[in-house]
Amino acid sequence: YLYLLRNHQLQMLKIGISNVPEKRLARHAYRDWKTLEVRGPLDGLLAYEWEQSIIKMLTRHGAKIGIVDMAGKFDGYSEAWLTNSFPVKSIKELMNYVEKYEED
Repeated sequence: YLYLLRNHQLQMLKIGISNVPEKRLARHAYRDWKTLEVRGPLDGLLAYEWEQSIIKMLTRHGAKIGIVDMAGKFDGYSEAWLTNSFPVKSIKELMNYVEKYEED
């Protein structure tokens, strides 16, 4: 599964993957992460490749990823970015950016 989360308090978004999304998302919800979208089930390699492509695209487009001084090192901090540095509302939106980036 591929998921997208938002944390209003930290003003961050997070992309992630999991084989057992209910358990994983519950752990994130405990830290005030809200689920925006879950896609799947997906082949594990495909989910991983999408996650990595999205993170690479975010990095190349200036998203502020893994900001430790804002929230410390939390589970998945390296897949989280400041919302205002690259605002999106869905995984599809992120996938569209990846596809556009790969065409260039």
